[in-house]
Amino acid sequence: MSLISGLWFVLFPFIYSLTDGVLWSSIILGLITILFSLWSLSSKSKLKAVS
Repeated sequence: MSLISGLWFVLFPFIYSLTDGVLWSSIILGLITILFSLWSLSSKSKLKAVS
């Protein structure tokens, strides 16, 4: 779910015309959300593999 919300933050500024500051902050926050989501998914899969 958080991966989808991260993608939304990255795509949102391109769908709606936003100012440059809002554009870059939204893209950066979206990329951080995606990275944390993927990091969380990989750590969960490693825990399942160990169990």
